[in-house]
Amino acid sequence: EEEQHIRALTDWSGTTVAYLEFSHNNYLARKFSQFSMIVLTSLIISILLFIGVFFWTGKWLTKPMISIMRSLSTNALEPLKELIDQRNEFGEIARLIRQYHLQKEDLIQKIDEKNIADKEIAKLSIAVEQSANTIMITSPDGTIEYVNQRFCSLTGFSKEEAVGRKSQILNSGYHPKEFYADLWSTITDHREWKGEIFNKKKRGDCFWVSSSIAPI
Repeated sequence: EEEQHIRALTDWSGTTVAYLEFSHNNYLARKFSQFSMIVLTSLIISILLFIGVFFWTGKWLTKPMISIMRSLSTNALEPLKELIDQRNEFGEIARLIRQYHLQKEDLIQKIDEKNIADKEIAKLSIAVEQSANTIMITSPDGTIEYVNQRFCSLTGFSKEEAVGRKSQILNSGYHPKEFYADLWSTITDHREWKGEIFNKKKRGDCFWVSSSIAPI
């Protein structure tokens, strides 16, 4: 009886132990399955969020960058219209590019105007240089700054000999001091002086010239 009782207890104990081990393994399996599901769900959500952020960020970055690059490559302000009023980094960049375009256009316009003025000056210089009339330009104190070719051929002074010297090199001594005083007084008063002057050439012979002298 005792042996049967022990066997019965052993059998009951082994069944119980086996049941407990089975129950414990089943519990761990359920917990692991739940944990795996949570991890998998979190991973899927993270991937979806990453994809969403990637596409949203890509769209947010790509469109403004395309507009900026198009504006720079075409030298136009039209692509920047949507960015100009934005209060972010792209708006600041767009406003800087707009300022760059405006300054560039202003500079190009000034360069064009200067080129036109230079061409006009070149034409005027040629006309003055080739004029049939004697032309001499002096400073307010009478120092010669420019003479044209007609002046050189008439007086015998070369440009190098005349420029830098006083206009008195043409003084023949024929006119009194009051004559020249009146001439310079008229010019310094910003008025044009007209009259005839008896000048002297480099070789010493003299000639009459009808002159028109005006301040510039």
